[in-house]
Amino acid sequence: MSQNYSLCEYKGFVEDFTVGFVSGALVGSVKNMANDHMNSNEKIEEGFKTAVQGGIAASAISYGGHSMSNGNYVNSLLALGMGAFGVYTIQKISNKKYKEIKNAKK
Repeated sequence: MSQNYSLCEYKGFVEDFTVGFVSGALVGSVKNMANDHMNSNEKIEEGFKTAVQGGIAASAISYGGHSMSNGNYVNSLLALGMGAFGVYTIQKISNKKYKEIKNAKK
């Protein structure tokens, strides 16, 4: 008896995002502790960015795996693609903001 879940029926998004967010925050804080050329505000922004990216990636991977286990391969690929797009977009926005701030300081 196989159940098909739509995007709205899967209840694990918040939990998966939270787990990814916390693990991303831990990785970001450890990574930023060793970085001496950043001030504290930049470290906080970088850590938050890493945490959000971790949350998005964890949610996408979990939903993709859940969809694949139910035989919904198209939904699985769609979820993984949307997650990759979200992580990539956050990285590009962050890089653009960093360049604008750096140019403004000159």
